[in-house]
Amino acid sequence: MCLLIMQPVVDLNKESSHAVRLLILEDFSFTVNGGIENVISSLLPELAIACEMVVWVLPEYKRSSAISRLLKKQPIQLESLDLSRWQQGWSTKLILSLVSRIDRDNRWLSLRSRLSDHAKHRRLQSIIKKYSLTHLLNLGVFDQSFPEVPIPVYGIVYDTNYSPELRDACIRNLEIWARKAEGIITISAWARQQICLKVPLAIAKIHDVPIAVNPPPLIPGARQNSHSSEITTFLYPASFSFHKNHQALLEAFSTLHSQGYNFRIVFCGYNTNLLLSSEPLPEQQLEAARSILAASSPEFKACVRPLGSVEQDYLERLFQEADYVVLPSMDEGFGLPLTEALARGVPVLCSDIPPFREQIDTYGLDEYVVIVGGVDSDSWSEAIRDLLNQPPEINVPLAVVRERLSKWRWEDVAFGYMHLMQESRRKS
Repeated sequence: MCLLIMQPVVDLNKESSHAVRLLILEDFSFTVNGGIENVISSLLPELAIACEMVVWVLPEYKRSSAISRLLKKQPIQLESLDLSRWQQGWSTKLILSLVSRIDRDNRWLSLRSRLSDHAKHRRLQSIIKKYSLTHLLNLGVFDQSFPEVPIPVYGIVYDTNYSPELRDACIRNLEIWARKAEGIITISAWARQQICLKVPLAIAKIHDVPIAVNPPPLIPGARQNSHSSEITTFLYPASFSFHKNHQALLEAFSTLHSQGYNFRIVFCGYNTNLLLSSEPLPEQQLEAARSILAASSPEFKACVRPLGSVEQDYLERLFQEADYVVLPSMDEGFGLPLTEALARGVPVLCSDIPPFREQIDTYGLDEYVVIVGGVDSDSWSEAIRDLLNQPPEINVPLAVVRERLSKWRWEDVAFGYMHLMQESRRKS
């Protein structure tokens, strides 16, 4: 099933959607950052409006950050999935105690994992009973176990750009989820296509509900004209991950700097500060990017600003200071920075990959985007060189762009989820 962006789903029967009492499960074993955090903080408040009740279940240590991510004061009930609570039963305590005594070499890790999963599912079942919940939505399908609960289960899949050390385990787990879940929800049509290739036997269960963009409030006069200074500033707002292609971009800018071009490139996003690390990085693609900068001249290093994660207010300032946003990704699930940049009046250079094309074509944004033909450094150095030699007249009219982006809102995304869940209730 595909929910098309240009056909908002807010005309669904909202009264019937309020019959959904939703358990939202955040069961991540890693730090939520970047696009995933944006999805969570934007989607949950809208689901709270659409549902009769929303209960957000997450590890205890994430509670404070979860509260800060609730951008609107919606009635979302928080419940803990803390491991210490899973192990309160006397039988679980006894078994784990025996295992810890005899398993000196950690040979029974799979048994420990199964015990934890069992306790987790018991905890979820008690929460479901406590609030009379009707559906479960898992905020991200990675390597965590499928929740064995007596209500329909849905899971969000953002992409298949798993880190190399987790890839095999995540793909195997995705197959389990696709077999057992009521539905798998992807964040774009491209992501759905990729997931269908990975789990072709579950195509009927895989649905795309594209995510939306939240334009910031318009501030009169905040966005300056492009090239307002002598130095052209490029911004790459993305986490430091292997598929984001920082290596090729740094190689391209290094080449241009050696040819006498003047510019500034700002990297912000999760772990981008590791570009400044003096120690080698374990992941090959990331180390390649770090080593380029480490071996560069002081003059080139002065042109590069790797900031790491930044607060939203500071990110807005970086958008305002940028002449262009560059997105050299080799792959994406959606690629939210493209529409985020245009919603702020900043023109974009992006690689020619399907998820970027999907957004450009869907919203009619091609006149504000320069598409780079390849993901290699030569393609990017050529495109940026052309731009620096003869800057194109790309003025992004905020009113026009925002009107196009408003055709699909987070409210529509939430009711897309409700539509799928209503279907499961009708079938049951």
